[in-house]
Parts: sequence; structure tokens; C-alpha cells
Amino acid sequence: MTPHSAKTRARWWLAMAGVCALLAIVAGMMTAGVGMPRIPASGIRIDAPDTLLVTDASGATAELRLITGAPARLDPRVYAAEEIDTASYVGAEVPVDADIGFLMPGEAPPAARQLRGQGIDGAGELRDLYDALGAYVLIDDGEGGVLPETVDAQGNRTAGKDSSGLVVQVDDDTVSRLFPAYNTTVRAVSGAEAEAPAWDVQFDLAAAHEQGRTNLPLPLGWYASPVAHALDAAAPWLLGGSIVATVLALALARRASVRDRRGSALDRAQLELD
Repeated sequence: MTPHSAKTRARWWLAMAGVCALLAIVAGMMTAGVGMPRIPASGIRIDAPDTLLVTDASGATAELRLITGAPARLDPRVYAAEEIDTASYVGAEVPVDADIGFLMPGEAPPAARQLRGQGIDGAGELRDLYDALGAYVLIDDGEGGVLPETVDAQGNRTAGKDSSGLVVQVDDDTVSRLFPAYNTTVRAVSGAEAEAPAWDVQFDLAAAHEQGRTNLPLPLGWYASPVAHALDAAAPWLLGGSIVATVLALALARRASVRDRRGSALDRAQLELD
């Protein structure tokens, strides 16, 4: 091997080491979760407004306030998404459902709950994933009658169930439906508003994500992409392989450099003998 070819080979291996080191940096970021389709540990959350103004067909208004400590999360909490519907289902008018919207263990959700996809829960089981519900309590109903309510046997005002065909307008264009809530749940966390009717407000994930109001920083479809999941699974292996390749390329570059120096020394010695 001539000194020139040895020097060329050393430079080539150094260049390869640089490329592998760059790949290792990228793989390290991927392994840390940068750009990967990982669901936050707290679940998929929507930034729900503190208050909502509800208006009926007559123009009468009612105000709902978000119950402190009850964030709007997709139901149930999942740690990986297998399928996500990226379409928005928000209309100009918001239906008021006749059934409780909250998913109780062992109970099927009402048909009106928006199915958003499927995900893996904490037990590793594949579960249907529904749009988030925000827990609200009525704090100002103006002249009354905007949202249906009843009085139970204890005299508490509760959200009216079995309403049919009622639609309202809400001053948030990510709200897709209103559901009557369990009054006992509200009494446990709403304090002074214990006797006020409670409502579960369904927020459209696609519409909220488009407005930047979710805790998912990447495009919505990426979280259920098979390519994204494959890259996430391969990231630690890519990191390890890139580190090994970098070390090997540096070793080969050093070896070629040593050969280059030896060749140059032999050439100088030969010239001195001549």
C-alpha cells in the first residue's frame, strides 16, 4: 500500500466515523423519545377552558365552570396508540345527550361517545379510545331552562337525563357534545357548588390538536403510525450499532494512519540510503 493510498484510506475511515457519530446522536435523541410516537405518562390530555358559555335556540345563556382537579383526558388512559382517527366531528350546534357519558368499569359507553381509536392500557390490553370529557358544573343559568335539570329525592338539582333532540351552541369550537354527569361525583370535588347540576363536556381530539391544545407535540396520525412505532423500537439498536461503528471506524482510521507514517519513514530511509 502506497503512503498516498494509506492516507486516503485514513481520511475515508475518519469520514465514516463522523457519519456514524452523527447517526449515534440522532439515535440517542430517538431513544430519549424525541420525535417518537410516545404517549405522555399522564395520558392524552386536552386543554379545557375554565368556563364555557352555552346558548340555546332562544338566545338564553348558561355558564359552566371546569371542576378543579378534573383535567380532560381521553378515556381510558393509554400508553401507546394503535389507531387514531384524525377527522374532526365538531358541528355548528352541540347536541345535549340523554345518557351519562362517563365510562364506568364494566359498562359500555353510550353510542354518542366519539370513538377516537384504539390504544394499549396499563395492563397491556388493547382498548377502544374515546374523546376526552371535561367535568363542568353549572354556575350561572341566567333565567334557567338552557340545560335540562331535575331534582332528586334529596332535593339536589341534577343534570336532566333523557333529553331528546336538544342542541345548543358553545363558545368553544372543539366541543362536540354535552352529557349529564353523576351528581355525586361533582359533590365530592366542587365544594360550595354541591347542589348545582354537573355536565360532562366532550372535546374533539382532532379539532383541539389542530389548535395546539393537547399534550401531543407531533402530528396526530404519527402516534399510531406503524413506521413511527418501528423507528421507536429500533432506536436503541440503532444507537448501539452506531456507537460500535464509530469506534470501529476510528480504530481503522488510526491503523491506516499508522501505516501511512510507517510508509513515510521507510521512504525517507530509502532515500537516505540512495
